[in-house]
Amino acid sequence: MTITGASKTLSLTDGAVTNEVTEAVTYTPVAAKEYSSSSEFNFPLATAENPYTYLAMGYALVGTQTGGQVNVDVALTDANGNTLSTYNSVPVRMNYRTNIYGQLLTNSEQFTVTINPEWGGSFNQDLVVAKKGQTLQEIVSSYNGNNAYIVLDPETEYTVTGVNFKTGANYTFDGGGTATLNIVSTPAGGVGTVVLNNLNVKFPVGNYNGFQGNNVEYNNCTISGCTFLYSKKTTFTDCTFNQNGDYYPLWTYGSGDVTVNKCIFNCAGSAKAILVYGDTENLVYNITVNDCTFNCAEGCAATDKGAIEIHTERYPTYAGATVKINNTSEIPSQFGGGLWREWHNTGDKHPTDYCKVIVNGVVVQQGHATE
Repeated sequence: MTITGASKTLSLTDGAVTNEVTEAVTYTPVAAKEYSSSSEFNFPLATAENPYTYLAMGYALVGTQTGGQVNVDVALTDANGNTLSTYNSVPVRMNYRTNIYGQLLTNSEQFTVTINPEWGGSFNQDLVVAKKGQTLQEIVSSYNGNNAYIVLDPETEYTVTGVNFKTGANYTFDGGGTATLNIVSTPAGGVGTVVLNNLNVKFPVGNYNGFQGNNVEYNNCTISGCTFLYSKKTTFTDCTFNQNGDYYPLWTYGSGDVTVNKCIFNCAGSAKAILVYGDTENLVYNITVNDCTFNCAEGCAATDKGAIEIHTERYPTYAGATVKINNTSEIPSQFGGGLWREWHNTGDKHPTDYCKVIVNGVVVQQGHATE
């Protein structure tokens, strides 16, 4: 068995790893009957219907730089060095055990990956590896479980339209840093959690489409276009928003609980970044922006907007928002409203100090909205 993408050096001081290598793990071949008859070799997830037995095992060093989890490539070889099967982008987590099991030697496309906790936490998802040429609908419809970790082909641009997600199921999509997800319609109504990892995410400008569900997470994604939020809870972590027109790259819209952590907003068209938009009756918005950077390129048109713009014009029974802002970068002068501004358009039902605003732990506007 070989593992590619792990490291061979671990610092006991800070938990960081270095020197990525292909690590060959040598094991002694054992006859199949010996695997079956000895409890020592029984796979812990084996059942009477599926009496799995060990083929190989090994250890991989995972560092703190990647949050304690990396994706590795695993290959099984025979005694002559011939490759029997390969598994790409297998998630490996610090202090956890990853299990690859299924018809590994007879059908390399039928397998499952789980990560079992040893010292804390839990991670248990079914790994689905996309084949080159598959559409997103084909990938999703071929999965009948409830918790999928879907590794997308890194060279493919997938279009989210007409995709039938399973109600209540959880989906994680990993693009390996290069795959693209083009969200041209409103998908995933009724799903549990949708997680987008390491993807280029493209939205059209101004078409009001976005993922729906209980919880949507974007991690280490590069996002272009106008992102509309609809899920009950939405989180962005380590994402980069690239804007090149007269639009907001992020609208809270129908999502009542939004957190934006360590994200970068690169504005090339106009000084617009985050719009907190009161659109739903009786919904209290809780918006938190932590450690974010706001940039304006040369030629970016100046506006009277704040980097975090708050609009309250939609409904007379709009319940308002609490906006928390912590540790942002210096705001470019093109944002005429500075760090934040509350405003309204024609037909506004509220004063322009309606929402509660907290900056670096200090209440700078008490607001009138219901807590």
